[in-house]
Amino acid sequence: MAGKEGHSRQNKLSYAAGFLMLALTSACSEGVVSADMTVLPPEGWSIKRVVQHAFEIQDTTQTYDLELIVRHRQEYPYSNLLLVTQWVTSDGDTQTDSLALDVADAQGRWLGSGKGASITTKWLIKENQPLEAGKHVLRIRQVMRQLGALEGLDPLPAVDAVGYTLYTHSDEKETSR
Repeated sequence: MAGKEGHSRQNKLSYAAGFLMLALTSACSEGVVSADMTVLPPEGWSIKRVVQHAFEIQDTTQTYDLELIVRHRQEYPYSNLLLVTQWVTSDGDTQTDSLALDVADAQGRWLGSGKGASITTKWLIKENQPLEAGKHVLRIRQVMRQLGALEGLDPLPAVDAVGYTLYTHSDEKETSR
């Protein structure tokens, strides 16, 4: 048991360090308006769990880019991730998108970055979006299924955290991504 507790503590420290690194990287990035991550339970991401992030927009003269971020462990058993996002604007309009995101290439190599047990993958899912002033809400849920199954995977294993970064759009960023 002592070995398991030590391993669990080490994993928690590794995840905390990864989250801190991600937060610092996002905070230091030019043009970041808002960023947040939700840490998921070690047993996995329940199909019923909707991750929700709220943020305020004040500057309506800018346009914005939204980057989705997922952190998973090396033992994540799939090469993709199926998500549904909902963006609820300040006036209550809702935009829903189904996303099929690759996390590994055809040879099984992770597309994200990271060392050790944790891989962080980012996808630009909205680009150059004008936004109204006020509170906006981003909701994210996983909709993964086994091949041929009608029921969703519950829970989806080895996904540690999901979040976003909202940037002010700039043409310079487009060439550097």
